[in-house]
Amino acid sequence: MNWGVVKREGKPDTQVERIKFNAVYASDSQEDQSFSSATPSGELMIVVSNPNVIGQFEPGDFCYLDIIPVPAPAVT
Repeated sequence: MNWGVVKREGKPDTQVERIKFNAVYASDSQEDQSFSSATPSGELMIVVSNPNVIGQFEPGDFCYLDIIPVPAPAVT
């Protein structure tokens, strides 16, 4: 599944940047068709402060976003 950057707030010289990603559907993509049949929409908004990430995504860019489950930390 592809994600497209639809909104970016902040400038490369700022300390934080808010980035909004939306799911993208392309009718000629088997991968996108498979995803959208089960999950027809998606959105993720993040705020980044890592200077190596700020300014790296522009509206109209496409990317993959991987979400990988991990064990929950032990509660003490």
